[in-house]
Amino acid sequence: MLFERQRLLLTLLDALGGSAANTDFQKLLFAFTQTEPSPTYEFVPYKFGAFSFTSYADKRRLSSAGLLTEDKNVWQLTDSGERQRGKRCDNALIAELPRQIS
Repeated sequence: MLFERQRLLLTLLDALGGSAANTDFQKLLFAFTQTEPSPTYEFVPYKFGAFSFTSYADKRRLSSAGLLTEDKNVWQLTDSGERQRGKRCDNALIAELPRQIS
């Protein structure tokens, strides 16, 4: 069973085409949470920008469940992860965010 926040990670990753470097994904996740009334993830300042410890704990959980590949430098959906994500990027905000951080 996945938490909604974990499904959000899968959905945002899908919006990036299924794969993203760590820093790029953290930027996308931070930008998205800034649009939420009650942010899904909390961030702390880090040398490359905002960082969420909880998102990395969720990454480890999703990797061990076979929904993400186990790569320290990249977030990448597996076929199982694609099937478990939330709604396809029909949310205009989610679809627009990857273009904003590029």
